[in-house]
Amino acid sequence: MLAGIAGIMAGVTADSVTTADTGWTLPGSASEDGGWSNEDNITARDGTDAVYTNLGAASSTSDIHGSNYGFSLPDGATVLGVEARVRCYKDDDAGSEREVWLDTIQLEDNTGDLGNDLGTSDPELTGSYQELTFGGSSDLWGASLTKAIVEKTSFGVKVNFQSFSGSGTPDVHVDSVELKVHYEYTP
Repeated sequence: MLAGIAGIMAGVTADSVTTADTGWTLPGSASEDGGWSNEDNITARDGTDAVYTNLGAASSTSDIHGSNYGFSLPDGATVLGVEARVRCYKDDDAGSEREVWLDTIQLEDNTGDLGNDLGTSDPELTGSYQELTFGGSSDLWGASLTKAIVEKTSFGVKVNFQSFSGSGTPDVHVDSVELKVHYEYTP
């Protein structure tokens, strides 16, 4: 009898859970809340930038938004985390030494902000391209993210920048704002 049970059990396979990610994905759409020029340039990683000019002392840029990332996760997928990568730099005017950093980076959709703002004053932007990465493979940004949410065309991210001490009025350049969604599913 034990041999019969063992034979039955040998034919049973447990469903395996697979983890995956979308890879770095550019937005299909971009918008801005005022002051940015060429905001659509964040939809390609090509060195052609969206630019906010003359960021003054102790001031912020308006938000620039990336959305319509075109994510399509497998049926039954569970979102585990989201990463955002912003390729940017500051272009100081002659002799400017104003400190600038990415102040706000927050997921959003047509219902508003999702979860927590992960912006930080570190690192300070430099005069050459930097890739700033936020979130992670198990970071949901304090939001209840689902397959349905990340697949919305309105799902995306907003960023803005803050100036602090120093002199001058630098320009802020953003080349791209990419997202990567980490998930698990049972094939």
